[in-house]
Amino acid sequence: YFSTVMREQTRRARGQLPTISSRQLAHRKRTFDFAKRLYFARNQIKANKLEYAETIYRKMIGSMIEEHENGHSCDHSELAISTLLLALLLQRTNKVIETRAAFTRFFRIMHLKTRDSTEKLECTCSAKVSQAYALFEMKQGNTKKAYYLAKVAVNLDSDLKPLLNWKQFRKDRKS
Repeated sequence: YFSTVMREQTRRARGQLPTISSRQLAHRKRTFDFAKRLYFARNQIKANKLEYAETIYRKMIGSMIEEHENGHSCDHSELAISTLLLALLLQRTNKVIETRAAFTRFFRIMHLKTRDSTEKLECTCSAKVSQAYALFEMKQGNTKKAYYLAKVAVNLDSDLKPLLNWKQFRKDRKS
């Protein structure tokens, strides 16, 4: 990311690219900050400091929720990425209840954002979270809930339709 930004900055200085508006600059700064925090959390996991990584992910999600409540836009992809990484970390540490709570919080936020929409929601980010939640519930032995979540994922992103053909879901698909 840093290399790309620097290459673009050099081209911009030479007049090869148009200048960036303040709005674009703010978005890039926010994206860069998000990437830095994800990278730092990843390094904490590699150093086996899982609690620190969990704290980073929770703070990221918390700040996105706060932005949403204050009326600022909240990017689905950033929230989805943070939720997935937190859920994977919680699964790794065998925190089943907290993992389920992380997934549930994501969908509660998504429901609040889309409840007034009359058109069908298509969101690949939310679909990936729903798919991961389905796999988590499958591992926990909740096949009916997992199948329901897989159907939600397919409704959000039709490219995930092969998910419903998985061996684990064949029995639930018939019922």
